[in-house]
Amino acid sequence: MNPFYEALTPLGYKDKVDLFSYGYDVRRIGDNNYSKIYFEYLKEKLESIFVKSNKKIILLSHSLGCPTTIYFLNYVGSVWSNKHIKKFIAFAPAWGGGWFYKNYENQYYMVIMKVSQ
Repeated sequence: MNPFYEALTPLGYKDKVDLFSYGYDVRRIGDNNYSKIYFEYLKEKLESIFVKSNKKIILLSHSLGCPTTIYFLNYVGSVWSNKHIKKFIAFAPAWGGGWFYKNYENQYYMVIMKVSQ
């Protein structure tokens, strides 16, 4: 199980109710074509969560997901972000980049969202 889920589910958060996770391919996020497709997908998912909950969303990202989330927020712009996002929490951010492992066991970093309470 995802470590964030392990930490948040005992606090009462429920998968696909107020806790959501969206992964991406860290090897491709610098590709503008991939990023545009992924960011449009993520934007659509977040808008759906926002409409269903009628609450702003808290974004929680880890490691390379943190600069990717900033990239996403710049992509959607401040008007969209101010309407849909309550705050962004960067957990162990890799602002200076990250090291790639010899194996690609951890090639997918998760961007985790939870609906604000």
